[in-house]
Amino acid sequence: MPVAVVKLPAFVLSMDEQQIDIYDTEEGYCRMLGHYVPFKYCRTVKDGLPCHRVLDCWFERLPVEAFIAANYSEDEQKKIFEQPQPKIASLLEIIKRAKKNANIP
Repeated sequence: MPVAVVKLPAFVLSMDEQQIDIYDTEEGYCRMLGHYVPFKYCRTVKDGLPCHRVLDCWFERLPVEAFIAANYSEDEQKKIFEQPQPKIASLLEIIKRAKKNANIP
């Protein structure tokens, strides 16, 4: 399935004009964690990139689409909106890395 890239509307500030941390103190409910988190968490949770649900969770409170378009390249947006791997796959990957770090065959 192709990943949607958010295009920057003409009236939105460019990356140089908008501070990336402008909404960091805003709080919203995280459906994945089950409690409230600041936008900064959502903006940086995926190896420094926003969570793939950032548009769904924040669209009612912030101009999040414009924010993403203004602050992230097309390649970064593709990484942001990639569907995460299934839980079992990520757990197996964590176990594999732990074994490697502990030098267990």
